[in-house]
Amino acid sequence: VALTQARIDWHDASTQPAAALRAEPVEVQVGSMRWPFEAPVPLKLTARLTTLNTQGTAVTEPATVTIEGQTTDRAADARVELQALNLAWLEPYLAANLNARVEGRASAKASLAWAAGERAQIKLSDVGVQVEQFKLVDDGKSRTPLSVGTIALADAAVDLAARQVTLGTLKIDRPSLALTRNAQGRWNVEQWTRTSTATPAPSADTAPPWSLKLGELQLTGGEFRLDDQRPALTPSAPVRLRGALTANVQGLAWPSGPPAKTQVQLRISQAEGAAKGAQGGRVEWNGSVAPSPLVARGALRVERFPVHAFEPYFGSGLNVELLRGEADWRGDIAVAQRANNLWDASAKGNARITGLRVHERTGTSSTRGGDELLTWQAFTLDGLKFEQRA
Repeated sequence: VALTQARIDWHDASTQPAAALRAEPVEVQVGSMRWPFEAPVPLKLTARLTTLNTQGTAVTEPATVTIEGQTTDRAADARVELQALNLAWLEPYLAANLNARVEGRASAKASLAWAAGERAQIKLSDVGVQVEQFKLVDDGKSRTPLSVGTIALADAAVDLAARQVTLGTLKIDRPSLALTRNAQGRWNVEQWTRTSTATPAPSADTAPPWSLKLGELQLTGGEFRLDDQRPALTPSAPVRLRGALTANVQGLAWPSGPPAKTQVQLRISQAEGAAKGAQGGRVEWNGSVAPSPLVARGALRVERFPVHAFEPYFGSGLNVELLRGEADWRGDIAVAQRANNLWDASAKGNARITGLRVHERTGTSSTRGGDELLTWQAFTLDGLKFEQRA
């Protein structure tokens, strides 16, 4: 059986805006078939997808879909490939829950296996996903608070019946995040999503909980900005920070499993200082982390961390004001969560505070710093040990 040069138009007026897609040409080839099935039937489908304008004309660069495999009435397996999908096409279906536009292009491939039974088995293997130039655009302010240069997933697998997800390698290149909170205390992240007033129905699902295994995560070229206009309930100076992030995680298991090897490099500075070319602070972590219960052990190195940049978050309850203070640390850190939300913690290393300036608090956010109370060029604690047991 062969179907050639077919066309399928999809119009969905239930979405806002309405969705309109076209598949053309659609090519289908099905091998010889006999009922009841004596052997798997080979099949192949190819199609080009585009969006339509109000006049019913294709207006975007096409994406391509290819499905090739074999099937019976009790089982099927196929190779599925999707190339150059424009993420903006998803807007009609995302708009019900998302207040922002999504941009970018995605490609994906996977091997699909289905088997009938009392509980159908559906498995995806050899899954690969590539997303280029992803952007989340805030329509209200025409800003791009979230963007990623490239997201690449390889060697992934999903077992829907067992609720198991395995990710071989996940690479995230040049992610950028801008977090803001206005004077009314509302984060921009809250404005990206639409809240639902519907109450979810109770679930009687007895299936096992989902589990995740990640072979390796590589995050490179990450950037973030923070502009917090309300860091405290009382009037205080805004917090404006910027930073760069690189991370590598190997062997992560969730919700539980052996500790994952982790390496993190973070650079952070005040936005005003960064604009003037200030060096800023640096944090480096090399160790292991297990998510649940949380266990972290490793070597932590901190240089020129700007503690004063976070003063509005903790200083409102103090009678003094930290105008400046940079922290250094080089040593080992261990944290472990115990039962009843109790914690074990230990630290061993060398600590230093430099450029410390503490003034009397004036009680206003417009004028920082009253009379000088304390000034230190450097305060060093070598061989520092700390231990807490639950």
